[in-house]
Amino acid sequence: MPRAPLTAQGSQTLAAAYSWVSPPRGSLGVPLALACRPQLVIADEPTSSLDTTVQADILALLAGLRERLQIAFLLITHNPAILAKFADRILVMHSGKIVEQGLATDVLGHPSHPYTKMLLKSRAQMVHSARAGS
Repeated sequence: MPRAPLTAQGSQTLAAAYSWVSPPRGSLGVPLALACRPQLVIADEPTSSLDTTVQADILALLAGLRERLQIAFLLITHNPAILAKFADRILVMHSGKIVEQGLATDVLGHPSHPYTKMLLKSRAQMVHSARAGS
């Protein structure tokens, strides 16, 4: 499968975006990993400590990379809102075991496993509580 080249501007954008989430000393781990032209990138909670505006920027950047470079992402997150925006398929794990999997629209819209239902309900309650406290 042919790969689109990562332009200098794209590299700078990626480095700038990664600097938002990198440790204080900084790191070029993500741009260096992408330079290897992987077929799969595993992103473990890539937006967990970021505000929603920066989260949206990072997800837009990842989506652009996914399209332009034809990269698959394995996104590990506890945030169903991020999954709804980014994921095609969702796999839910509990205690190291897969308890539910399917299309994102199916899992988020009609969860079948009690653990998935609990996760979605607890997240909705957190959002509701945060809005009520504002």
